[in-house]
Amino acid sequence: MSAVLLFVPAAAYSGVTATMVEGKKTNTFFIEGNRLRMEDGKRITIFDGDAKRLITIDPAKRTYGVSTEADMKAMGAKYRAQMQAAGDQMRKQMEKMPPEQRKKLQDILDRAPSSGGESARPMEHGKGETHYQATGAKRTVAGYSCEMYRVVEDGSSDEEQCLIPWSAGVVKKSDLDVLKSFASFMSQMFVGMGGDAPKDLGERALGDLARAPGVPALRLRGGEEVGELKRLERGPVLGDKFAVPAGYTKVGQAHLGGREDGAPEDD
Repeated sequence: MSAVLLFVPAAAYSGVTATMVEGKKTNTFFIEGNRLRMEDGKRITIFDGDAKRLITIDPAKRTYGVSTEADMKAMGAKYRAQMQAAGDQMRKQMEKMPPEQRKKLQDILDRAPSSGGESARPMEHGKGETHYQATGAKRTVAGYSCEMYRVVEDGSSDEEQCLIPWSAGVVKKSDLDVLKSFASFMSQMFVGMGGDAPKDLGERALGDLARAPGVPALRLRGGEEVGELKRLERGPVLGDKFAVPAGYTKVGQAHLGGREDGAPEDD
């Protein structure tokens, strides 16, 4: 791999732009150093690992929100307080329950974030390790040669992926380090809840990519296409891709899902 990369121009190491289509959903990613931008057609999410901040942008409303690590911890602490209040209410109700039912609920409460239990930690994926079995077939996707693999999980497989080898140099594993930074940032919410980030956080952030022979260009499930890489480029990413467009209004913290709150506020 190192020998191959010696022949790649220095300018080619600057960043990666990729567009993946899955069904009716199109996602575009921009990665450069410790910065990441994700677009899904409705919302734009920008993560700056060096500044340790998360930005979500709503182009339709011309608004944006910003969150820092401190904000994530505060969100976790708020959630912890809510869980504790709910737990106190449940304990009052438990007094009227039969002993066996009371014990089951007590076990749940003991694992809750308000008790510093296991539920305060990020959830496990709940699946076995993924293995890749080469089929020997090759394809060309988005202008790149890729190799077909059968994806085996828990001893069974209903998915195949065409992977662009890491040795091709168009995407390097080091490009994905920003995902580890992003996971560490998000884990601050669990810290605020009284838990700890898992020791294997970096590997969890990469998911199956940590063991994959390359980056997915095509995904087939049951013989039918479920995802295809439409664009993959290596080169400089314009700085404005990681900035809020001019004229947009700040509406509080980054939007992490659910109902979007927040009235416009000054920068």
